[in-house]
Amino acid sequence: MKRFRRIWIGAFIAVAAMTAAPAAGALAASTPAAPAAAHPAAHGTALKPAGNPAGCGTAHFCSYKQGNGGSICYNTPNSISSWSTACRTVDSVYNNGAAAAVRLYYNTGYGGAWYCLGNGKYLLHMTANTFNQGSGRAGYGQPMANHVKSSGLGGACS
Repeated sequence: MKRFRRIWIGAFIAVAAMTAAPAAGALAASTPAAPAAAHPAAHGTALKPAGNPAGCGTAHFCSYKQGNGGSICYNTPNSISSWSTACRTVDSVYNNGAAAAVRLYYNTGYGGAWYCLGNGKYLLHMTANTFNQGSGRAGYGQPMANHVKSSGLGGACS
């Protein structure tokens, strides 16, 4: 009798395990997976877009009226001593290999404070950037968005 009871208990456990496994599998399949964790921004900066701002020619400097590379205004391989009034309302810029660096100036004629934009670099929303070079010159520490008046191609940023 003990032997029969052991066999019966063993069979019961086996049957219970077989029926529980599909139920657990069905439960897992119906429960949505947790979303993959987003990669945190490095050092508190915004995440970069999937690619560089669009529409900028190779070896060109480009400026955009909208943040994140929208509504291109300048697409040029040259320095510009006086930006047109229409292109001064800029919110993003990209140095697509125009030079080792592009200096963005507060005044026309490459005057006043400037910001140095290295080769292959871009600013997606310039409201957060200031003219940070040329201490003591006009525009130093001022916000860049809507205030760039000239751009000069040249040597590397120091």
